[in-house]
Amino acid sequence: MGSSGINAEYMGSSGINAEYMGRPTSHTKAEEFREANAGDGYPNVTAKSMYKNFSEAQRHLDNKLISIWCPELIRGGGLLRYCDLLYQGFGHEPHFTEGDILKLELDMVVRFFIDFVDNGSQRKTIGSYLACHYMNLMQEATGYLETVQRVIERSTANGRRDAVNLLDELIQENHGEGA
Repeated sequence: MGSSGINAEYMGSSGINAEYMGRPTSHTKAEEFREANAGDGYPNVTAKSMYKNFSEAQRHLDNKLISIWCPELIRGGGLLRYCDLLYQGFGHEPHFTEGDILKLELDMVVRFFIDFVDNGSQRKTIGSYLACHYMNLMQEATGYLETVQRVIERSTANGRRDAVNLLDELIQENHGEGA
């Protein structure tokens, strides 16, 4: 463990899971918690990488790179989170071609449409995402919705027209709430 209080541990699947050493449940745990935090005043954090290796996952975070493996296996294709990362300024590895990106986005959009077939379920899912990630952030929510709209619009997926129209409505509603 380094001076930053981060203990890296390789898990071997996909993604990153960081766990905070939470509230102690016993006297022994309480003592361990105090001893672990006595040195520099910062709590210890254990970061567990579910990605294939921790160093590569850390490089992705440090360089704001998006890495998605098999979006067709993720509920909703990971589309909403992917668009959120794009909106936050994350990008792709330099070796990704425009064709690679379009294929990845198409896979995400298709899976999103499989899991959320109609405008009602799409509206509900996007609304839930906004409520969790953009509550009281009207301007940012509009930028995020425009990013989702751009990604869906440039895909070749069936049903994209209806989804783009839905996003137009959500953007207008968001403008109305911000006024």
